[in-house]
Amino acid sequence: LSPVCLGSLRRAASIECCLYCVKCCCDIIGRNALVYVAVYGDPFCEGAASSFSTILANLGRIAMMTMVTGIVVDVGKVSIACATTGMSAMILTYWEPYKTELTSLLFPCIVIFLSHTLWLGASWWFTTPRLTQYSCVS
Repeated sequence: LSPVCLGSLRRAASIECCLYCVKCCCDIIGRNALVYVAVYGDPFCEGAASSFSTILANLGRIAMMTMVTGIVVDVGKVSIACATTGMSAMILTYWEPYKTELTSLLFPCIVIFLSHTLWLGASWWFTTPRLTQYSCVS
């Protein structure tokens, strides 16, 4: 490619990167504004300004809550997957149709654990309650 083409590609990539950053900021501000409007009942623009100022004023608390909440949610997800796998292993071990016909518990337990882990990992709907929690505490 010629230097002119490379220069235009770099400019296009940098413009695309800047626009992506603006889009992410607008998404975050809009989501927080919607949570603020849902909690306090203010108009959207006022809610966006209030939520932005609240986030800026409590940045340390929000960072700590994000970290602690993420750890607690992850531990909970692993606990649910382990408990489900353990109960399934007990059912496969002690109930009669499975007890006599199943030779090994390893494969069914791995499948059960992975399916629960993948399902709980894909559960994106836990983020909105976290945002509401931040707005109520702040």
